[in-house]
Amino acid sequence: MSDELNKIFEDEQKERQVLQAVYNLSNPEKFIGVSDKQVADFTKLPVGEVKAILDRLCDSDKLIDHPTFNSGFWSNGATKQKIREYQSIEIR
Repeated sequence: MSDELNKIFEDEQKERQVLQAVYNLSNPEKFIGVSDKQVADFTKLPVGEVKAILDRLCDSDKLIDHPTFNSGFWSNGATKQKIREYQSIEIR
């Protein structure tokens, strides 16, 4: 059971890092997206792992936007809200 909890915690930390990277690096107001490679460089996670997290956050969780194939990933209101949730948990 402890291994499962550690895996869940580790996955959540990686998700948080990826969300923070998209939030920090993208600029939706200026139509500037961020690529999976840029996020991987920022987080120091493998590109394949980052790509899987980004796709999940975009497709199923709707926490980031990926409007077109070439525009990259953008932060949105849900990104900001989720980051605030993570920060509030950290404060407690």
